[in-house]
Amino acid sequence: MDASPLAVVSRTAAHIAVDGVLDEASWVGAKVVRDFTQMDPDEGAPVSQRTEVRLLYDDDALYVGAVLKDSRPVSLRLSRRDANFTDSDVFAIALDSYHDHQTGYRFVINASGVKRDETLTST
Repeated sequence: MDASPLAVVSRTAAHIAVDGVLDEASWVGAKVVRDFTQMDPDEGAPVSQRTEVRLLYDDDALYVGAVLKDSRPVSLRLSRRDANFTDSDVFAIALDSYHDHQTGYRFVINASGVKRDETLTST
């Protein structure tokens, strides 16, 4: 897997509503991840649009909250689950759950709500 920004996950005891609105007090106290790089058009360059991600967890779940700003119209694509998005704005998170830098899990969603998940392996 490639180099990714360091993220600190904050524990919460509060109920988190999975509704796309980050209005619970726990989100305010969560560390913000901002050090992202582009994939397109200049792979590896700093992002040109403000992107902020916060991570929370409790006994049951990992919660990912993202604020993704874009000065241009959002690129939408409606398709089947697990489709490969080559012409759509997406948000993805990869988890190296074994911390072995060789395997992981990636979860992707686009602006239309189409989801994709995949297992990552390094050869």
